[in-house]
Amino acid sequence: MCLFFTGCGKKARITTLESLSYSFTDNMSRYGTGRLEIVWKNGTYTATVKPVNEPDESAKTVRLAPEKVLALEELFRQYNVGSWNGFDKNNKGVLDGRSFSLSVKMAEGQEIYARGYMKWPKNYSEVAGALKALMQELAGN
Repeated sequence: MCLFFTGCGKKARITTLESLSYSFTDNMSRYGTGRLEIVWKNGTYTATVKPVNEPDESAKTVRLAPEKVLALEELFRQYNVGSWNGFDKNNKGVLDGRSFSLSVKMAEGQEIYARGYMKWPKNYSEVAGALKALMQELAGN
């Protein structure tokens, strides 16, 4: 259903990242959700990371080097993440599964909204792996 998505199904062009919000649930434990938020504000990128299996209070906000953001933009181009815009699929037959949510805004106005529960867009594992690796690096793990 596309009611929740701006430009549902319309491929977004990857340009200059303005903000990113990525969350995922890997397990059903109390702290089974991880979260990464990146924001461009006052000429600086900051990232807030809450690792999976850690309490919300452990979330850490750090300055993010511009080259890390450039690498994310390139990763998104390489794996065609712009085509994920409007992805909203789930497997209702699974009760305790994994999920993800991704919201990306570009400085030029392009947006990507995607989410899934036990269903993944093409190349999700490669992109999720890179985002999770960045989260671990930023969290100091």
